[in-house]
This record gives sequence, structure tokens and C-alpha cells, in this order.
Amino acid sequence: NREGTKRVALGNYPSQPQSISADGTIICTWSSDGNAHIWESDKGELKELTYFQNKIIWAIVSQNSRIIATQSHDGYTQLWDPKGTPLATLGEKNGKNRPIAISANGETIITATTDNGIAKIWDKDGKEWATLTQKIDTAEMSADGTTIVTLSGNAAQVWDKYGKKLA
Repeated sequence: NREGTKRVALGNYPSQPQSISADGTIICTWSSDGNAHIWESDKGELKELTYFQNKIIWAIVSQNSRIIATQSHDGYTQLWDPKGTPLATLGEKNGKNRPIAISANGETIITATTDNGIAKIWDKDGKEWATLTQKIDTAEMSADGTTIVTLSGNAAQVWDKYGKKLA
């Protein structure tokens, strides 16, 4: 909190960097055991996420706290609700998809492959909207998820959520 007092301990897991929702209520960590952990900032652990036999190696939380996206060693991106219920699986086996951005409202997700940087735009139900035809390093979205800015090297591009290049 603002006074610098500890609200809750996040367990004894050897955690990797974490992701936190904009309002600070939901935190997601992932650990060397291959599981991710969802925490409520005032109560502690809410749910441990396990993804079949594959280690979770990356996670991000939407700003509105409604969607958590994880990447596992099999290359899929899995979407979860804050209670740990699986919502959708994005990508193809060995596609090496990494979630890189979730719109503030949790409706739009961008993944990029770790091998060639090609990005895909998805809805929260797992429907692929578009494949961006340019390798990207990073991406950001407008709060409503309708406008996307990608960066590749020194070149920035602007897209709509259906993959149409705007600038």
C-alpha cells in the first residue's frame, strides 16, 4: 500500500517476474516448477495454474483483471479467468506463441511467435482475427483494443484489430 506496509506475502515459490492488473487487485507470477500462480493482492493466492504436462514460461494480466494469458513450452497461449478457469487456447502446436499484449478491456489479445516474430490478433474466445504480415518486436493497444501499434527495429506501424495497416 502507499504507506509501505506489506499487504500479503506471495508464498515461497521461486517466482519469475510478475504481471499485475491496472487496479492492483490481481497479480500473476510463474515459477521454475512450471506453474503460474494467481494472487489477489489483499488475500494471497487464489489459484495455481497448471497447463497439462507443459511448463508455463510467461504470463500477463489484462488491465481490467478479467483475462490472464500464459505461454507454455508447447507454444500455445492459454487464456484464463482470474479464478483459474481456462477460457481459450491460442495458436498451433509448436507455434511458439507468446502473449505480448492484452487490451485494457480484455477483449483483444496479440501473440507473436518467438521464432520469427509474426504476430496474430485474437479475440478473448480464441477466434483469430488477423495475422500481421510484418515481424514485430513489441506491440501496444488502445484501451478498447481497436488500434494497435507495433514496433520492429526502428519501424512503427499502426493497425486496426482486424490487421488492416492504418499507417
